[in-house]
Amino acid sequence: MRRHFVTAVTLGAIALTACSDSSLDPTLQGNATPEDQTEITQLLEESGFFADQFGVDGLVLGAAAEQPAGIFGSPGEIQGEVPLPERWGRHHKRPIRRSITIEVDEIEGIAWVTKRVVFEGEFVFATPTDLGPEAMRKPMQHTLIQSARFERAPDDGVGEPPTGSPQDGDRHQGRWCLVAVSPAQWVLTEPIEQRVEIVRVVVYVDDEPVLEVTNPNELYEVDGRVPHLAEGQTMTVRAWVDGGTEGNDPSRYVFLHWQHRSPDTRIWMRRQMDFVDDGDASHYVRSWEVLAPGRERIAVDLIDSQSFAVTDEDDYNANVWGIPYIIE
Repeated sequence: MRRHFVTAVTLGAIALTACSDSSLDPTLQGNATPEDQTEITQLLEESGFFADQFGVDGLVLGAAAEQPAGIFGSPGEIQGEVPLPERWGRHHKRPIRRSITIEVDEIEGIAWVTKRVVFEGEFVFATPTDLGPEAMRKPMQHTLIQSARFERAPDDGVGEPPTGSPQDGDRHQGRWCLVAVSPAQWVLTEPIEQRVEIVRVVVYVDDEPVLEVTNPNELYEVDGRVPHLAEGQTMTVRAWVDGGTEGNDPSRYVFLHWQHRSPDTRIWMRRQMDFVDDGDASHYVRSWEVLAPGRERIAVDLIDSQSFAVTDEDDYNANVWGIPYIIE
């Protein structure tokens, strides 16, 4: 029997600004009634799967402890070796343009939701002696895309939230249930400029594969295919990628973002993924132990190494997949 995530709602417009970095109410599109728009947008906000951010933001420590800081090339120069800077990150500018399209099939009792968020900002990195206002900055434009499917709640309007939701143990009134979500994907706003691409991601729990993603537009059942873990289990993420600037060593970097949760701590972590040289199947991998219950996302963050190589070019290039999971 499927368990549903439903909630009580109040009348009035609901802006998806809590727990996100947005500065504008979303533009709502589609054929949903105002009442359905209000409930569905609130459910998206409360689900834990639809935040705008995907991980560590701003200028923070970038290289692994054992990796030496890089020396940057002259303006316009392509290096052979492109080491990581001491610190790097992304800064988003305001306003952030957000739109949510909700299309309702009244006969089938299904609502299809697509969220698009257009970010403009800067990709920032710095040498160890240049961590202040003189940090190097490049323009950055990327777009977040994510989808979901809702179904009408049971006729009595009472549903049971999925395992791991903050509402476990409660009963909620509502007309809609969130039943499936897609991974979140961040792509360049101008697709023709995209030079790097995530091809495949496989999630393992205690060395057992539990989810394979090859299409970030695919929807996954919240109580079926979205990975469910218990505290203390180990999650391993393997990512196969393509693209990067030829002639650079390496041609790309791959990082993993995840939320570190404990009873008294909740912070984003970012670590470089390890390269596995396996011929045609070469890929990147990272593992960690999950701790406190909650709904989370991991994000595989692929960046063309050329983004780190020179200081004055508009050549930032990246692709990110954010994959949901639930800690029971």
